[in-house]
Amino acid sequence: MAVDPNANGSTTNPGVGEHMVAAGEWTEIEAVPQDGFFFVNWDVEGDAEIKDMLSQATSVSLIGNATVTANFLPVVTTATLTLSVVPDSSGWTNPNAGAQTVPVGERIAIQAIPADGYFFEKWTSTGGAEIKDTYNDSTSVVLSADATLTANFAQAVTVAMLTAGGRSGQFRLDESRSRNPDSPRRRSHPDRCIALGRILLRKMDSHW
Repeated sequence: MAVDPNANGSTTNPGVGEHMVAAGEWTEIEAVPQDGFFFVNWDVEGDAEIKDMLSQATSVSLIGNATVTANFLPVVTTATLTLSVVPDSSGWTNPNAGAQTVPVGERIAIQAIPADGYFFEKWTSTGGAEIKDTYNDSTSVVLSADATLTANFAQAVTVAMLTAGGRSGQFRLDESRSRNPDSPRRRSHPDRCIALGRILLRKMDSHW
């Protein structure tokens, strides 16, 4: 049995070292992390089979000589959250755009604020981030590691149209909502709204 040399006092049960076991039989093994570390997985060199490579307590069966290693990593208590907006100058975020240190595993409130002439589309992320609702401008995120969150905005467009009676009306593309039940708060894509505007214009033309 062995442990990752960087595990700082973590051990195994049976303890680290050589042990005589019956070939072909299952032997229980356990990884015991030191304070400040957590178990990651098992590694095997030689003729051995481990029931569950990701389980801290599992069993191993040897056909021949083998070395079984328990791998540990230090517990990370903080991570770097980086916020940004796309496109540039299309809005703001709360907390402000840029990098900040946040607790790992805690829920952090985030908000996307569009600039004049823009509307919020969705959040995207890279790294260890879980966003509660990617289509909600005010939501929250939990980090398991460093992550970058991007608030995506789109330009709002106003379409004007004339009716047969000479009256005019307007509608804003960002006011239309998607009917997709999986994203009830998502705003419609501008192309979809433009298509709606064209349909309305054609219907009005038919009455002239």
